[in-house]
Amino acid sequence: MAELVPVSAGNLLGVQVIKSAKIGAGVNIEQGKIYVFVAGYLKVPAAANATTGKRPVRALSSADNTSGGNGDLSVDVEYGFWVDMANDGMHPITQADVGVSPGYLSSATTVSTESADGPPIGQGSAPAVISFNATNSVYGRPVRVEIK
Repeated sequence: MAELVPVSAGNLLGVQVIKSAKIGAGVNIEQGKIYVFVAGYLKVPAAANATTGKRPVRALSSADNTSGGNGDLSVDVEYGFWVDMANDGMHPITQADVGVSPGYLSSATTVSTESADGPPIGQGSAPAVISFNATNSVYGRPVRVEIK
C-alpha cells in the first residue's frame, strides 16, 4: 500500500490540487492508493492501461464501485505531492533512475522502470523519481516519486 504522508509533513510540491473524480465501472477505490484516469474515469494502474492511463492521483477516501457503471460513484483525489512507493520486483528502480526516469505504475502501490508495466507517474516523460532507497519507510527499498 502507498504510504500516507500527512500534509503537515512537508510532502507538498507547492501546487496541491484536490478535486472530485468519477470512478470507472467495476473499480474498488482504496484510500491512500494511487489511481489513473482512463477515458475520464479512475482505474487501477496496470499493464492493460499502460498507454491510456493519464494523470496519476491519490484517493482521499474509499469507494466500492465494483457493481456500478462508469461515473456512478465519485471520490476526492489529489495530486501535487510526493509519496514513497514499493519498488517493483521484476523491473526495479535503481539509483541511476533518480531524476531521469518518469517511472511507471505497475499497480496502485508499486513503481517500475518498464513502460509496458503501466502508465507513467510523471506527466509525459518528465522525471518523477526523486529518490531511491528512502529512509524511514515501511518498504525494503522504496522509491520516492512526485505525483504532479
